[in-house]
Amino acid sequence: MDILQQANIGLLKAADCFGPEIGFGFSTCAAWWIRAEVQEYKIQNWSLVRLPNSASRRKLFHNLKRVETRIVAAGEVPAVRLVDRIAAELAVTPEQVVLIQPRLAGQDGSLNRSVGDDGSAMQLQDLLKDRL
Repeated sequence: MDILQQANIGLLKAADCFGPEIGFGFSTCAAWWIRAEVQEYKIQNWSLVRLPNSASRRKLFHNLKRVETRIVAAGEVPAVRLVDRIAAELAVTPEQVVLIQPRLAGQDGSLNRSVGDDGSAMQLQDLLKDRL
């Protein structure tokens, strides 16, 4: 339901900024705004931990898996150069690619999750060091 509401917000933004003098139809404008709002929603709700939201990070977030899959399938580069190739294609630094890959692959986990399979009451949060 939330994603539908974001699409509606995009439609409202399109209605606000549309004018016949801009040179393209309302449907084109609306499609652009709806897509922008849905993508923004995906970024904001991907994880409990917020990611930086710059234009290059958004591009990296939405295109990383597609570009990586295409390059690996084509066998264009060796595995050790894969990050550099992805970074070059998406116009970001290799460090940014390395930082975002595990965030996209991993899922948020609870600190209340029990540790071990022995049924003990110890939780992951019990292993954190207390700074006091």
